[in-house]
Amino acid sequence: MELILVMLIITIIAGILAPSLGRFTAGQALNNFGRQIVGLSQYARAQAISEARVCYLNFDSGKVYVTIDSPGAKGKPLLGMGSPLSVAVPTGIKMQVEQNAQTPQPVMLLPWPANFQPQAHPQPNQLLDGTTVGVGSIWVFPPSAAFVQFQPTGRTDPATILLTDNSGHKVQVVCDLPTDRFHIQEAAR
Repeated sequence: MELILVMLIITIIAGILAPSLGRFTAGQALNNFGRQIVGLSQYARAQAISEARVCYLNFDSGKVYVTIDSPGAKGKPLLGMGSPLSVAVPTGIKMQVEQNAQTPQPVMLLPWPANFQPQAHPQPNQLLDGTTVGVGSIWVFPPSAAFVQFQPTGRTDPATILLTDNSGHKVQVVCDLPTDRFHIQEAAR
């Protein structure tokens, strides 16, 4: 009789704690995915500096992956230990990439990737003494392009990657300034 009573108490406690544990593990999956994105961004930045080439952190609907710009092969996948450096988006997690730059960043490298169409933005031409003469254009990628660019100088495109799971838990992977690194910032529920 005592054994049945102890088993009944354990069953009741497990039933009370089970939903909490489910939310905890779901939150951990979101945090782990955020840490994987930070790791890929640090790797892309280090590769851009060490290889003296532009690296990209690309965001597809189902994965996040690193590519490197090389002569004649824009966006060639980086290889690490025999396989492309990529992370699959876990089931139930939604990812949204927002560029933080206030002004469009000029495109410095040619040729452009075939799947992106640059846009011209008129900019006033300013001389060294501060006078404005005429209007020129800079070519930029549209802000909806789902990638972050890492320059050989160590500069990074500022961006925010918002990760949301089915329970409403949110995590942000943020780089606020071009000289900053990506870090995880937990969002309010």
